[in-house]
Formats: sequence, C-alpha cells, structure tokens
Amino acid sequence: MLSTPTRLAQAAVPNDAVVVNLSGSLTAMSSAPAFSPAFSVANTDYAIYCKSGVNIITLTFGGVQPANATVSLGENQALVVASRGRQYWIRCLPHDFPVLHVAGSGSGYYLTGNLNPSTAGTSSPYAMVLNGSGAPVWYRKVTGGPVNVEALANDTVAWMPLNGPGIGVDASIGYELYQLDTQTTTTVFAPLKPTDPHELFPMANGDYMVIGSQVTQLSTPFDYAGTTYSAIVDCVVQEVTSRGTLMWSWQASHHVALSEVVHGAGVAVNGQQALDAFHCNSVDVDAGTGNVLVSMRSVSAVYFIRRISNGTLDQDGPILWKMRGCGNGNAGPDAEPVLSLQSDPEGCFDAQHDARFQPNGDVSLYDDHSYQSGGGARGVEYSIDTQHGTATWQWQYPPSPQSSPVNAGATGSFRRYAGGADNLIGWGVRTGSGFTEVDQNGSVLFSMTFPNGEVDYRVVKTPLSSLNLGWLRATAGPPRPVFPTVAWQSLDGVLTSKPAVAAWSPNRLDAFGRGTDAQLWHRWWDGTSWQGWESLGGQLYPGTGPAVAAWGPGRLDVFVDGTDQQLWHLWYDSAGWHGWEALGGGLTSGPAASSWGAGRLDIVVAGTDEAVWHKWFDAGRWNGWESLGGQTNTDPAIASWGAHRVDVFVEGIDEQLQHNFYDGIGWHGTPWEDLLGNLTSGPSAASIRPNLVDAVAAGSGGEPERLPFNAGWQIWQPLSGQTAQAPSVVPFSGGEDVFATGTDSALWFGAVSPAF
Repeated sequence: MLSTPTRLAQAAVPNDAVVVNLSGSLTAMSSAPAFSPAFSVANTDYAIYCKSGVNIITLTFGGVQPANATVSLGENQALVVASRGRQYWIRCLPHDFPVLHVAGSGSGYYLTGNLNPSTAGTSSPYAMVLNGSGAPVWYRKVTGGPVNVEALANDTVAWMPLNGPGIGVDASIGYELYQLDTQTTTTVFAPLKPTDPHELFPMANGDYMVIGSQVTQLSTPFDYAGTTYSAIVDCVVQEVTSRGTLMWSWQASHHVALSEVVHGAGVAVNGQQALDAFHCNSVDVDAGTGNVLVSMRSVSAVYFIRRISNGTLDQDGPILWKMRGCGNGNAGPDAEPVLSLQSDPEGCFDAQHDARFQPNGDVSLYDDHSYQSGGGARGVEYSIDTQHGTATWQWQYPPSPQSSPVNAGATGSFRRYAGGADNLIGWGVRTGSGFTEVDQNGSVLFSMTFPNGEVDYRVVKTPLSSLNLGWLRATAGPPRPVFPTVAWQSLDGVLTSKPAVAAWSPNRLDAFGRGTDAQLWHRWWDGTSWQGWESLGGQLYPGTGPAVAAWGPGRLDVFVDGTDQQLWHLWYDSAGWHGWEALGGGLTSGPAASSWGAGRLDIVVAGTDEAVWHKWFDAGRWNGWESLGGQTNTDPAIASWGAHRVDVFVEGIDEQLQHNFYDGIGWHGTPWEDLLGNLTSGPSAASIRPNLVDAVAAGSGGEPERLPFNAGWQIWQPLSGQTAQAPSVVPFSGGEDVFATGTDSALWFGAVSPAF
C-alpha cells in the first residue's frame, strides 16, 4: 500500500541553497576561500568559515563542465555541487562558529558542542553534529551553551542550555528535543525541578532518566571548608515519561552522608548560598537488572542504586554498592559495600564524569583527575567484583605514565564502542578540549580540538543510520522551511501500470491506468466526488501506462502503447469517446503527452533505438516522427508552460533525470541536460504557470520525489509514500495533485502545494 512513513527517506533542501550542476564525473574540487576538509570523491560534506554579509566563493572543478564557477553565499547558506547523481554540500558557516581542528578520519556522526565562546570572544556556543571528516552537517546556536548534545529516536537531536553555575537553577529550562523532519521542539523537564543539565538518558521503555537539582534546607548547619551552610544543592534522580509523568525518584541526601563530600563548592541559587554537595553528573541504567548507576563529582564516587525490587519500582531505594575514587571510602547511611580500586596506575579517579556500564558489566568513566597531581585526565574502565568488594583497572587512554599529563577542570566523557575497539574521549574543560578517538591499542583514529579556548561538555558517537543526513542538512543553522508530507488517499482499483491524469477545468480530474485485463480504465472527479472505474477498451503493451492531455474544457486525448507497439489514440469531446486510431511508430515505452493550447498536442515515446521520438498534432493534422536523441529505457515525460514551450524529461540509463526543451526556435538537447536524482522509475511533469515546471519520479526506495524549476533548477524534494511505478503530477486548484500506483496496485493521490 502507498503509505506515509513517519520518517522520510530524504529531506527537502532549504530554499536558499545554491545549486551548481556539473556535466560529467567530478574528480577534483577546490575553492577560494578554501573549504575543509580537502576534497575526496567519497566525502559529500564540507564547510567554509564565512564572514558576515556576502561571501564570494570561487570554485574550480576537475573532470567536468563547467570547469569553474563563482557564487555568492550568506551565512548558513549551503552550496550544492551536483555531479552524476551525487551531491556535494559546502556549508557557509556563520562568522561566530568555533574553529575546529580535525585530524584523521572517523565513522558515524559525532555530537558535541562548545559551552563557551573562544578566549578572544570571536565565537558563540553551538550544538553540532560532525561527520567522520569533521564537517558540521548540522548545528544550532544555543544561548548559554549546549550541554549533553545527543541523538534520540525519530531523527531527534537533544541538548540542554546551560542552566546555572554547573547545576540546574531556572525551573523554566529543560532539555530541548528537536525533531529534524518536522522542525518541532518538545521539552523534557525533571518533574521535581529545576532540571539539571548533566543527563538525559533514554530508557528502553521510552522513559528518560533526568536529574533535579533542588535546594534542600538542612536541619543542622553544615561546616565545609571554613564556611557554614544551611542548605545544600541536592541530587534527585528521576524517571520521567515522554509526557512528563514522574515514575521513580531517588534523593541523594537520603543516602549519602555529607561527610563523604570532598569537592563541594558554594553556589548562589536564586539569591541563596548553598553547598553543591553531590553534583550528580551522569545516570546509567543496567540493562539486566534495571538498577541505576549514578556518578557524583563532589564525592569522587560512583553509586549503584536499586530501582527495581521484586519486579516493581523501588522508590528512593538503597545504594547497593559504592565505587570510591580519591574521596572518602566510608559507607553512607545505607551501609553499602564500598568497592576498592585495584591495580589502577593512577591510584584512583577524581571528580569523574560519564560513568557507564559496559556490556560485560564493567564500569567506564571519564576521570577528570581535577584535584590530583600527576596522571592527568583519562578514559578508564574497571571490572566490578561485588563478591570480593573490588573494582579492578582494565584499560585506559591515555596510557600511564603520560609524558605531559593534563587534568580536566570539569565535564568530559568516555564512551567505548565495538567491544572496546573504538574509544571516544571528550576532554571537557582543559587545554586542548575536543575529543580523541582511539583503537584498543591506543592508536589515534580521529580527533577534533578547539584551538581557540572553547570547551565541550560531552561527545557521543552514533551510527549514520540513526540520523537522516538530508534532514540534518536541511535544518542546519536557523530553522528553515520543510515541505509538507503528502496525505495520500486511496482511489481503489487494481492497476498494472503507472497512472495518467489530466485536468480540463478547476473542478475536473480524469485518471487512467492499465487494468489486469490489459485494457484502459478510467475514473474521474466531477467537483464533488470520484466516480467509479469504467473500461475504455484497447490493449496496452505489458508494463506500459497511458498518457493523457487536455487542450481545453471537455476535451481529452489519451495515448497508449498497443500490443503491436504502435501508438494508439482515443479522444473525448462533447459527443463522447472516439477511436481507437493507430498512429504508427515502433515504441519501447509508454507515451507522454502535453498540450500548449487548443488543437495542439505533443507526444514523446522511447523508440527501438532507446532514443526519444516526438510526434505532434497541429492545424488539424498529425506530423511525422522526429528523433530528439537521448537514451532511455523507461517512459518519458512532457509538459508545457505556454505557447511554443515544451519540456521533455527522461530517466537516463544512469538512473538520473535528463532534460530537453523546445522554445519555438528549436530543441536544446545536444547533449541533454543532466538533472541528477537517483531514480527508480521514469518521470512525469507538469507546469502550474510560465517559467515554472516540476518533474516527479520515484526515487530511492520508491518514494515519489519532485524536482522544481523556478528561474533555475532547485533540488529533489521528497513527497513521502512508496510506489513501484512512475507517479503522475497534474496542476489542480492552484497547486498540484500527485497520483501513483501503490504497492497494493490501487490508485493513490495526494495534493501538494507549489514548490514556490
């Protein structure tokens, strides 16, 4: 059945994208100013650091025509260089985008962001998605700085604006979940507010783990580092549904003694001074037990907390064990076992972040080593043995001892992928912030650093399949228009070909298709409802569809490829249906038809030589066949936007769209113009008004796609759905209706607005 998927195969390109079409196979490309990374045929995304205002970009190409081009781009605009079905995107980054130094190559997408401007104040904070070459394929400016940029299901990028002095302060700020294909944002809050920015953990059941950083008044003042505090910033770990319902919570002050605090800090929270006693900075859920792993920086310890007891949620459950770092090794009020570190070359971890379970039950974390000498920040993994009360060192990067160890003042992350063969360390607040990706032996695969003093919070990696590249490109920078999904409706029937549709008035549509009996079938819209299917006879060649044109009210001309592979003609006027008549030719495709006015018909077909052949009716008579060249083995398409203007499209043997046109002087298809695409069907075409024409074809996966011309060719735009045949497009009621044979063989249609 033709359906509207929730995730589309490809995104519409922003209207302000600049497209350069090349003829031939691109072998080299450079620009002034230079884009980065250096050109590779396999890499499709690049960036230029642009200035405010207009940027003049000069491009030089190899292996294609033209050999060079000059374009003007504003900040955030994209330049799309198109060559033989491939699109190379060059993004004009805004003037305040942070400089990135990239080395090596990675795989997948890398999600991160800079929390602060550069030391010179020349950049602003941005959330970003980088590809394996370090090119920003998506980014968004975030006031205050993006914390914890990550990918969620349904093409969603999430982050939280920095909310206070390292903790959550403003109850109105939560995690922003931005869905790329709809350009809509939803917000996830900790029900027990304010929401802390450190964690948004998506759970297998669709809920989220978040942290609330409430101020808790102490019954007895607490002296810490020479200051007496009457309140603390508490840590409240919470499970929340996608609709905001609180399912489970756990409060640190009920289970962790203030005597365990080793790195507390005084913070001002809405005019009150409080001790940031715990500073929870990561939450993970054990896939096997459903229990929770929480990292607390101020305690330099990681806690395993019971969330599930006898199959039900255990509200505010006890600590099951504590893995101590360079802090207080004593147990808290829960008298939990304390795991001691074994074989750690740095002795202990300190002020850690991003504690995560590994599939084998080990625990990894990023050791900031903030308050320790020697060693330096690292990603490290420990095996857990609760029976013997130990956490034994297993692996780390950088290896110890380091030649030039550098501690991290805060933040940072460590993720292990592919069973430890791929390791990603986000360096957090330290010199050389950014990330490094290494293999199991510690050999560097890929790295990115902020050379101008910006720092990041966390970096995560996600497969290319997790985020749609088209939507990333289309929504990079400021919000941009996204073309609406077509709401497809079924018109029933059982067709064995593509449909053909014409409109002779604002309230009349006539649809045709080949039935299971190989005859021509017809149904129509009379301005109120669709009328039932009727047979018009004839015998259509297997696999070919009809064509129809309307030169005025009450007139329809229908053409088919007969079983004798001749062109056959049937027409309707005030007296009813007439024909069939044979018009000759040797067809290897179905026909396409258009009319630019009363008494004028233009027909194109593919001949036995795979070239496109043209026949026309004018001044009351048919004219002979003429070859337009080209090469195709599918049905062509034809449209007209006015007198003496005809546009012809075919799917070339390279599965790209090709174009030829007649302008009253002659045909301009030597050679045919290459318009790219990755087609799985022949095209159809229609024109709403002069100087605007749309081609529609089935693209990758059978999804109908539209290519508009409006003072220049634009870019392919998805229309959703799925078909194994060429879709048909017809101007109707100020827009366009698209018809397609669904995967259930029924006729489906949907209305789309004009591209411009």
